[in-house]
Amino acid sequence: MRLEQFAQKLFNTINPKEVIQQKCNLQDTIFSYSDQLQLDLNNYQRIFVLSLGKAACAMAQGFYQVLNSSPKLAAEKLPKGLAVTKHGHGSESPYYQVIEASHPYCDNDSLKAGQSIKSFLEQLAPDDLLLVGISGGGSALAVLPHPHFNLEEKTNIGASLLKGGATIEETNKIRSELSLLKNGGMASLTPANKIISFVISDVPSNDLSIISSGPFFYQKREVEELKEIAQRFLAIDAQSKLLPYLQLPERQEAIAHKEQVLRNKEISHFIISDSKSMQEEAAKLLPAYYPVEQLSFFGPVINETIETGIQKILNSLRALVRQESSWAFISGGEMPITVKGDGKGGRNTEFVLQMSKLLFLDNVLQLPSSELKKLEIISVATDGGDGPTEHAGGRLNFKRLQEATMNGFDLEDYLKRNDSLSFLQKTGSALQTGPSGTNVMDLRIIIKHKI
Repeated sequence: MRLEQFAQKLFNTINPKEVIQQKCNLQDTIFSYSDQLQLDLNNYQRIFVLSLGKAACAMAQGFYQVLNSSPKLAAEKLPKGLAVTKHGHGSESPYYQVIEASHPYCDNDSLKAGQSIKSFLEQLAPDDLLLVGISGGGSALAVLPHPHFNLEEKTNIGASLLKGGATIEETNKIRSELSLLKNGGMASLTPANKIISFVISDVPSNDLSIISSGPFFYQKREVEELKEIAQRFLAIDAQSKLLPYLQLPERQEAIAHKEQVLRNKEISHFIISDSKSMQEEAAKLLPAYYPVEQLSFFGPVINETIETGIQKILNSLRALVRQESSWAFISGGEMPITVKGDGKGGRNTEFVLQMSKLLFLDNVLQLPSSELKKLEIISVATDGGDGPTEHAGGRLNFKRLQEATMNGFDLEDYLKRNDSLSFLQKTGSALQTGPSGTNVMDLRIIIKHKI
C-alpha cells in the first residue's frame, strides 16, 4: 500500500488548487501572482474564469477560492465560469459549469465542449478580464474542427499520431492545424482584451504553444515542419487530406486574421507547475515511504521514444547500481510508445515491463541476483490515468517477477501484445489512484532498497 499512499500524498501536494492559493493573492481588489503580476480588478467590468484540461476543476476551485477571499470584490463582478475536463475528473461548483469530455481521443462530447467554450468566450466584453487555467489534455477535450476537416477526420489523424509514436509536441503541432480553438484560437474568439493564463505544463519543453495545443498562445508554424511530421506518422489517406490544406490560400488568410486580432490583446502566461517542480516534491516525500540513503535525478525531462528513454536511464544507472548504499533514481517526462498489439496499458505500465525485462530477465547491468533482489521499478501517471486506462501505472520487483514467471505469466508475450496493464493486474502490481486533479507528465522511480 505504500506506493498508493506515496502517490496520493504527492498528488495532494502538487494539486493546482493548493498551488494557486499559495501563489495568488487578493488584497482588497488587488490581485497578485507571486512577485510577477499585480492588477486592480476594479479596472475591469467583470472577471470570467475559464479552465481547460485534466486539472481544470482543481484550477477553477483555486481561482474562486482566491477571488472570493475579499469582501471588497463585488459578487456581481464574478459571472459563472466554465471548466472543461476529462470524464470522471469533474467536481461540481456553484461558481462554474463543468463539462466532461473524452481523452485521449476526441469524440462528440469534445465537440460539444468546444462549442460551449466558443459561446462562453464570445459573451465577454472588451473591458472584461479573462482568467484562464490550462492543463494537459485540452487538445482532445475541446475541439472545434476547421471547416476543411470533419470530426472523424480530425479524430483519426490525432489517433494515428498517438499510436504511431509521435511525441506530444509533434502531435499537437498537427492538431493545431485542424482546429479553430488551438494555437491562439481561443484568444482570437473573445472580445476581451486582457487575458491572464495560468498553465500546468505537461510537455517536457514547457512550450506554451504545445500545452493543450496553445489555445491562448499563438506560434507561427512552418509548413515544411508540418509536412515532415505528417509524412512520418500519418497514413497516406490522412496525408492526402492534410497536406493539400497546408498550401491553401484560405489557411494563410485565417492565419493573417488571427495574427491581426491577437496583436490588439494583452495576454500574460505563467507556468505554475511542471515536471521539474513535481520531481522536486516527489524527492522530498519519497524517504518517508521508501527510506533510502541517496536521491538522484536523471536531470532533463525525458522526451524520447520509450526505447531511447530507457537506454538513457540505464546508462545513468550503470554507476549508481555499483554503490553499496540504498538509493532512488527519479526521472520525469513522457516516452511515447508505438502500439502494435491490442492489449491494455499506457506509457507507465509499458515502462515498468520493458525496464523489468532489461534489468531482471536480460540483466543488462550484469548484477548478481543478490543485488537484483534489492531493485524496484515504479512508474506513475501524475494525472492518475495511464493512457486510455483507469490505472495510474504500477511497480515490479525481482521477486514478484520470478513468482509471475513460475505461475506461467510470460512477460515478453505481454509486451509483444502491448498488454502491460493486464500483466501488472494479474500479478497484483498495478496502481489505481483515481483522478489526481493535476497533470505534469509521468514520474518514474528506480529504487535500490537496503535489503
